[in-house]
Amino acid sequence: MKRGIGQPDAIPHNILYDLSVFTEGIIFMKDGASDKYLFNYNCYLKEMQILSDSGDTLKLTEPLLIERIEIDSFIYYYQNGYLRQIATHNRYKLAAKKEPGLYHE
Repeated sequence: MKRGIGQPDAIPHNILYDLSVFTEGIIFMKDGASDKYLFNYNCYLKEMQILSDSGDTLKLTEPLLIERIEIDSFIYYYQNGYLRQIATHNRYKLAAKKEPGLYHE
C-alpha cells in the first residue's frame, strides 16, 4: 500500500491511547484477585494493554475474567469491549466505549 501525501508515519499517541502515558493502576478479577500494573487503553486495537518490566507492551488476554480496572480516577469494565465509567448515581453507572480521538484528556 502506498502512502498518500501528508499521511503520517504513525498514529499520534494522544489518538492511539486513552491516557497520555502508561499509568499505574489495579486490575480486580472476578475471583477476588488483584494486581498492580502500568496500564493504557489502546483505542485503535480496542484492547487494554500493560507495560511489562522489560518495556514490552502486552494485551490482557482474558478480559471476561476482569471485574474492573482502576487507573487514577478512571474505572474500566469489560462488556463486549472495554468501557470507561464516566458517571455514577447511587447504584447506577454510566460508561462509554472509547473510540479514537473522542473524550481525550
